[in-house]
Amino acid sequence: MRASRLVPLALLLAVLPCPGAAQALHGIVKDEATGQPVVAASVSLLSDRGKELDRVLTDSTGSFLLEPDEAGSYGLRASGLGYTTATTALVRVAYGERVEVTVELGVNAVPLQPLTVTARSYPPSRYLADAGFYDRRRGGAGVFLTRADIMRGRPEEFSDVMRGIPGMEVRAAGVSGRRGYSMSMRANGACQPALVLDGVPTLIGGQPPLRGRDLPIDDVVSPRDIEGLELYKGPAGVPSEYNVNNASCGVLLIWTRRK
Repeated sequence: MRASRLVPLALLLAVLPCPGAAQALHGIVKDEATGQPVVAASVSLLSDRGKELDRVLTDSTGSFLLEPDEAGSYGLRASGLGYTTATTALVRVAYGERVEVTVELGVNAVPLQPLTVTARSYPPSRYLADAGFYDRRRGGAGVFLTRADIMRGRPEEFSDVMRGIPGMEVRAAGVSGRRGYSMSMRANGACQPALVLDGVPTLIGGQPPLRGRDLPIDDVVSPRDIEGLELYKGPAGVPSEYNVNNASCGVLLIWTRRK
């Protein structure tokens, strides 16, 4: 797994972590015969190769919550006192997706598939909600990408994310001995959007030309670290609190994942 790469601390202020949304399998374990919840049942999260990744116990309502670190296909193994252990088929979980399931346990081997997917959803991130992301998105002034939007394209680097945004120009650059990519708005020539990371303005972007102390964008953040992204391509629509470093070049807001 590629290590996270963030802007050096000299460029940023520290921010405190806040809870964020992640992909999840949420469900209930029931008695196959009676339909009653099975309390204190053990539920394991299995990889696509059958390796146990996590394990929890159901609560007083028979409910459980498992949060895989990555999107992928996962199985469940459930067992309870007096019941036969049931191992389910694999369930696909996308980035940021919450999959609701029901697992049934029987006293004998369960003849049918014990797992039922009852719902799929993409619950909003509390961190992005607190940051005003969804309120600004409803205003429609910029380009807004959630973690699910970003990871759907399977980007290797942050430059891959920016290439997919209309109006952006991403080009090879070598800055301060580094190799990477820089970016600009096509309409503004070499003018880079000012970067605001987790609500904190940085020294990156905002005025041409690219300065030696600026970093290639792939050294700023990895796609896997992003919870949400906002891009304002010019001064129009830029939220007043983020109108920094010459907003005529645009402003790029990146909100990173929180555990």
